[in-house]
This record gives sequence, structure tokens and C-alpha cells, in this order.
Amino acid sequence: MIELIFQRLISNTGLTEKLTTYRDAPAVFYQNAPVDTDTRWGTPQYPRIIFLVEMQDDPERNVSGQMAVEIQCTGRTCEPEEIESAVLGLLDNVFFTDDRQVTTAVTWRNTDAFDEPGDVMGMVVWFDIIEFPVQSTYTDPDPILSLQDWTKRFYPNILRIGQDLPEIYLPAEEQPAVYWRFERMANSGRDSWQVRWFDISIAGHIIAPDYATAVSIANQMIVRIQMNGRISLLDGSWMMIDRIQNQPGAHPLKEGQIKMIGRFGVLSVEQDAPPLRPIMDLKERSVTHE
Repeated sequence: MIELIFQRLISNTGLTEKLTTYRDAPAVFYQNAPVDTDTRWGTPQYPRIIFLVEMQDDPERNVSGQMAVEIQCTGRTCEPEEIESAVLGLLDNVFFTDDRQVTTAVTWRNTDAFDEPGDVMGMVVWFDIIEFPVQSTYTDPDPILSLQDWTKRFYPNILRIGQDLPEIYLPAEEQPAVYWRFERMANSGRDSWQVRWFDISIAGHIIAPDYATAVSIANQMIVRIQMNGRISLLDGSWMMIDRIQNQPGAHPLKEGQIKMIGRFGVLSVEQDAPPLRPIMDLKERSVTHE
């Protein structure tokens, strides 16, 4: 993700033309910038950008991390508000997907101005980072993978987070996205000799450029699922839907606008029984004992 963010910043001429250079490249740095006495700085040595990413575990999906983008200027070199506007246009509400298909969303939180001793001043632009790890129940059949397949069949224009999102994605009306997230799973208590039954709770996150588009997509999906009452799984069996509802006021990145509770079955795996002893072997043991 860090490399994708770096490349997005340095490849935009609308931003880089506002920055100085270092070693003939745009002055964008991760964590630290070279010292001012370094002779490879351009003239003047400002404005420049330094960004830092901090990640943390977040079971509740409130925030997976944060990013600070520090814009450093001098009173003679720039208006930091202009650079802030360019940074927001490149990073706010943008999704980055690495080669492991792990997606992170970056959303603007707030901006703080600062004025350091001397002539340096600027802004720190703060972003929240929310991670969308690849989802699976690790069962066969897998309801999450089956919902991905269901989405592709009935909504081919909707991209699936964890499956076919590009490296850098900005939500668009003609190409929204969905993320099916496993919440919890438990044995239903209705097992049979051949089938183990599971109750599962799944959240659906609809990613769209505006509220109305997201609500519309969520409603369409809910009606389709509710009318069928079930979802076809990849092995040809069914996940029966006990309850499905729309949550239009839910945060699309943190909670998801669709809540679904279903039940599906997994065939029992028979344990290998120990081989039967040959009859002759049993007779020999009996004779020896006598």
C-alpha cells in the first residue's frame, strides 16, 4: 500500500509541479526527508511532502490505521492550502489493493496547520485507513466465495473487493464495488449423520460515489435474495436465508449496509476406520492363548 500511495503522489503533475525536487525527482518522502544541507536538493528546498502510515489490529473495524501527510513550506515558497487540495484529490476515498489482494481504503479525517520555529510552516493532513482483508469461511462450500460468484453473475458491472479490484480504485457510478464480510459462524445444533449445519452472519459493504447509488444497489440485492430465499453455493447446494435487511444509515466502510443471516450444510468427512484383522490371524491368536 505504501508504495502505491507514493507512486500516486509522485505521478500526478498537478501535485508535483507545486513541489521542489530532490535528486531531480518530486520531493515526496516516506517517514523522513534528507537533511537540508544535502546538495541534491532543488532550489528552493521547499515545498515538500513527508507521509507516514501507522497500522494496528482492529477487530471492531473502526480504524485499521492512520496516515499523516505533512506539507512543509516556507512563507516565500507556497500556499499549503493549494497542495492540501491536490493531496485530498489524490487520496481521499481511494482504495489501494496490493499483490496479495488486500485492499485498504483511505479517507480524510482532518487537517492541522503548524508553524515551526524559523521560516517553515505548513499542514498535516490526517487520513483514516480501513483494511479489507480477503474473506473466507474455510469451509467447502464457502458462502463468501459463493456470494462473490453470485455478484459476478447478476451484477457484472460491480467490482468485488478481494477479487477483481484494480491496484488503485476510485468509486464510480458506472463501476461500484461490493465487499462481502464474514462476521460470525456457529454450529446450528441440527447436525445429521452426513451433514454439519452452520448458521452464518454476513455483512455486505456497497462502495459507491454517493449515498443514493449505494442505497439503490443494496435494495436491489436484498430484494433479489429475499425473493429467492436462498443463495446457490459453488458445490450446487444452497444457503437458506433466515433474515436479510438494509441498513441505510450504516457506514459503508466500517459496518456495511446489508446484514444477512443464513444456514448452510457441509458434508461430514468420514474418519478412516482401522483395517479389519484377517480371520486367520485371529484364529492363530486364539490357539496361542490356549
